[in-house]
Amino acid sequence: MKRLCLTLLLILACAAAVPAASLYEQPPFTEKELQRFIAAFPGFRAWCKAQRVQPRPLVDASGKADLAYTPETGAYLKGEGWEPERFLCLFGRVAAGVAMIQNERNGADPKPLDMPGVSGDELDLVRRHLPELLALRHPQLPQK
Repeated sequence: MKRLCLTLLLILACAAAVPAASLYEQPPFTEKELQRFIAAFPGFRAWCKAQRVQPRPLVDASGKADLAYTPETGAYLKGEGWEPERFLCLFGRVAAGVAMIQNERNGADPKPLDMPGVSGDELDLVRRHLPELLALRHPQLPQK
């Protein structure tokens, strides 16, 4: 009887478990969030370089774009006042938006499976802030 009860509890626990949502199943980012991201990104990039870590795009078990990152990355972002999932959602969507603009990708072009979707409003924000975003990818060298 004890074994039956434990088995039933285990089955119920597994049945009630909800699979984790994709990192990108979040509301579109706002201009205020994008500006905050732009301000925070140089520090994040420097930290990643010093720690030799980098979030990596991937495709999850359900076939959706996702992003792998270390617990240390999450702790760093929390320490900087961000919810790690939100910062990394912006990280992926902004990168995807820049790639879409640079490649003049249209809706008919297939996108890589590990590339998140970008809403029209997000793409407009990326377009408006494109010079700042490109400067983040290619910081200017100090002038002599």
